[in-house]
Amino acid sequence: MKKHLLLLSDSDCSRFRSDRLKENSNMSEEKMKTFTLKEIAEHSNSDSAWVLINDGVYDVTKFLDEHPGGPETLLDWAGKEATEAFEDVAHSVDARTLMENYKIGELSEEDQKEKPKANGSSSWCVLQ
Repeated sequence: MKKHLLLLSDSDCSRFRSDRLKENSNMSEEKMKTFTLKEIAEHSNSDSAWVLINDGVYDVTKFLDEHPGGPETLLDWAGKEATEAFEDVAHSVDARTLMENYKIGELSEEDQKEKPKANGSSSWCVLQ
């Protein structure tokens, strides 16, 4: 399967991923869970570590010991918006593809509207 890398604004990337998930995911729209920032914040330790990246919610608990940067790197961002920290590191296409295995849902639309967006920020989107 051919992979393509695009540089999109955070909002465009999030919207694009949501559209792709609806079209191509094994998860149906009914099964795609949404979470609030408050719910995500409750998962901020090694027993349950969730991160928010580009409005996607990822449960990285089982990946803590496998993360090349060590568990502390992920735990520093557990329960928080981690997009900027994630994008600041030169993650490979393989790493970006692997992270989709840990995706458990999306940030609620209400919190997406409330969440401040950095001016001119962008994200890499992996397309398959």
